[in-house]
Amino acid sequence: MPLRPLLRPLYSVVLVSLLTLSACTATETSSASPPLVSGCNADAVKNLIGKPADEKLQQQAQTKAGASSARTLGPHDVATMDYNLQRLNLYTDDKRIIIRISCG
Repeated sequence: MPLRPLLRPLYSVVLVSLLTLSACTATETSSASPPLVSGCNADAVKNLIGKPADEKLQQQAQTKAGASSARTLGPHDVATMDYNLQRLNLYTDDKRIIIRISCG
């Protein structure tokens, strides 16, 4: 019986240690964000390189690429630098001929 009073503090230390360790375990969350998936496919409209850009062609390219938006950018145009996976970018030269196509 003399051991029982000595074990009581040991039990307390073990219990506190186990509770502390249990707080460190990973828990599953249901609020995980879905992976980013791009609906824009620039390869689907690569055949437009070399063609003159206009509003009608931009709209057709946006639809064919599956993009939610599109923009045509000339060599001296100012554009936002935000990266939008759903946006189709048509880059043109000074004569509005498409020289490059990308998503972002």
